[in-house]
Amino acid sequence: MRGSEFENRVRHAAKPKSPTESPAPRLSNGPDADALRAALSDAVASPVPAPSPSRKRQRIVYGDRFIPNREGVDLQASYSLLHADGSPSTPSKPKKRTPHGELHFQKTEEANRTFSTLLRSELFHNEIPQGSPSSLTTRNSARDSARAPTPPATNSSTNTPATPSKNLFTYMSPKTRTPQTRHGPNVDTRSEIYSLSPVRFDSQRMLLSPRKQPRAGSHVAIGTNKGYVQIWDAKECRRLRVMTGHTARVGALAWNDHILTSGSRDRTIYHRDVRAPDQHIAKLVGHKQEVCGLKWNCEDGQLASGGNDNKLFVWDKLSEQPLYKFTEHTAAVKAIAWSPHQHGTLASGGGTADRRIKFWNTLTGQPISEIDTGSQVCNLAWSKNSNEIVSTHGYSENQIVVWKYPSMTQVVSLTGHTYRVLYLAMSPDGQVIVTGAGDETLRFWNCFAKNKNEGRMSIALDPFQQIR
Repeated sequence: MRGSEFENRVRHAAKPKSPTESPAPRLSNGPDADALRAALSDAVASPVPAPSPSRKRQRIVYGDRFIPNREGVDLQASYSLLHADGSPSTPSKPKKRTPHGELHFQKTEEANRTFSTLLRSELFHNEIPQGSPSSLTTRNSARDSARAPTPPATNSSTNTPATPSKNLFTYMSPKTRTPQTRHGPNVDTRSEIYSLSPVRFDSQRMLLSPRKQPRAGSHVAIGTNKGYVQIWDAKECRRLRVMTGHTARVGALAWNDHILTSGSRDRTIYHRDVRAPDQHIAKLVGHKQEVCGLKWNCEDGQLASGGNDNKLFVWDKLSEQPLYKFTEHTAAVKAIAWSPHQHGTLASGGGTADRRIKFWNTLTGQPISEIDTGSQVCNLAWSKNSNEIVSTHGYSENQIVVWKYPSMTQVVSLTGHTYRVLYLAMSPDGQVIVTGAGDETLRFWNCFAKNKNEGRMSIALDPFQQIR
């Protein structure tokens, strides 16, 4: 029953009866009780009226399962709840290091830090300090707020996607006119390419920039008298690994990136990949006596080995058969050095019975020249700054001699050691050498100082150095 009908019945019940009707006894002056009761019973029995129409509530869209909606989410607060390595703050079991050793663990940690830095850069951009070098910051801050295109590849003549060996983030655009600005043509190389990556330009340059190996140069290899090869972290003063294989003392070691080569008194040579759990990846057999000299030519991938059997072998990469065998020396070959100035030029020095420095062309396998030094040749090292070579000697002068190559004229003869000079090392800049002798002294010599005037003259005479 509707509300209007209920009100009408209540009014009818409350209206006094006409005088024509027979009077009835009245208990009070109020409305008729029976009529009110009947109206109430009818109202209760009637269906409940429908509510009036109203506005529908707006449905909140949370996004589908693949494209979430992050509106209203405080990403900075959420990211700050994570640890530095990006894992949740809930307790977890400690990570177990993989069996590949310390180098593999360090590379994994470096990759995790790079990913965490990239994640910060993508989520917060400039609001949180980034891990990229300051030299990679862009010049225009307004351009950084948007997804800027990536720089073009080195070879801009192709219009196809980059190969895996090039920039995977870029695609060269068709030939278009150079964009013009009010200041002249726009020479920005990024204006003529399209970006196929959702990653910002700054993050792309951080990923594509040259990455150094973790703790490069801090690992030291040691050969022991028992035939072990140990790898130590010089910065932490901690031994990382012990490699076996040799049965006698290890007297020669040589690095070539991640390959460590060891030579022993047991006449064998082992190639060891320090990234792999194996003790060695190749075994070289050729010398008849102790291997006392090893030197890698990292550019050509050739290894030179000298032994007490008066032989000099040249091995190609990781081959187990020698490429060349030189037998002209008449004493042990301990001093070996590759020239940084002439491609494929190898120098070797003989012992007391030989006293000669010989030069070889490892591209053709032919000897180049030789010189009699008059005393035992213990070490050889090429200068990085000039085409000169330094040699250390034993009986009878115990001197250090600097030679001019290829004329092999003496530049200077340095004396001071009282016993044979067994050890020689050069500083990273190539200017200073240090020698160690049996007299238990170390001596530093400033042999190859750079000439500023010579450097200026070389730049002035080289037309390519003047191009800006």
